[in-house]
Amino acid sequence: MNFDSFVAVAFGTACLFAGCGPNSSSQDTGGATNDEPTATSDAPTTDDGASASSGSTPTSGADDTTAPGDTTASAETGEAHASCLGVQDALISSHPGGWYVYESCDGEYLIEHDGDTPADDLGAVLDASTLTFEAGITSFGVSSCCESALTCIGLYVHAYALSLDDLLAAIDDRFPSADGQCFGIRVVPQGLTEPRCDPATDPSCLPVPVCEGAATEPCCGQPEYDPTASRTPVADELSEGPCEHDGWCILGGAGGICRSIAVPDGPGFVGCTDEIAQAHCGCIDNECHWFVQP
Repeated sequence: MNFDSFVAVAFGTACLFAGCGPNSSSQDTGGATNDEPTATSDAPTTDDGASASSGSTPTSGADDTTAPGDTTASAETGEAHASCLGVQDALISSHPGGWYVYESCDGEYLIEHDGDTPADDLGAVLDASTLTFEAGITSFGVSSCCESALTCIGLYVHAYALSLDDLLAAIDDRFPSADGQCFGIRVVPQGLTEPRCDPATDPSCLPVPVCEGAATEPCCGQPEYDPTASRTPVADELSEGPCEHDGWCILGGAGGICRSIAVPDGPGFVGCTDEIAQAHCGCIDNECHWFVQP
């Protein structure tokens, strides 16, 4: 079950590896956050990619809380769960290890770790985790739980083709010392869940020019893309990920990486270099790649 499918089952909507939120420099077409996450954050603002992953507007927000011990039932399995946080939102699913996921606001999710003892220091819980960009899951620190009065650990997750079971298993693996503690995790999906366009139905679905984002010297001023001309690949080290057509390829690394929507954006700032100053980002032999034309 991917993000779109389980969201459709739960409430017709969709929060390792992108940018909205604090210190973000993602491309509007769905990149993940590229800067290092900050220690604290209020409410991150999702980009187009995060919105695309949501599917539709949730039916209730994470601010709907009640006394701990009240029971909600999973829309997917019908199981009942007494939330230790007092969450009253619709329960979507659960995972071994005491993890429960609820629908939240703006296409986000609230994941609760069930326990008898409230986690007084979420920073310490976060510090004990093993979160990495490479897994498509990274933290933006401790923040409010969307529109709730609750405080949560905030996570960005790469939305493309990531199933709910995979997400919960990955989170369980990265919080090895969570046993017995009750706390919440705010999950903000990042990136696109489908290609940005399809050239079979959209003639304007073309490779992305290096200046698609903010103009950065020495880039910009490259020739206009010529659909009749050949493509010469450049910058292998700045190109990554599978594709079926140009709509799969977007800019990452603050505009310096030509990457597939299937690949989480990594940390750091790449930006424009002389090597790609005249390049476009598109699909060549089923790989997203920078290229120049004669």
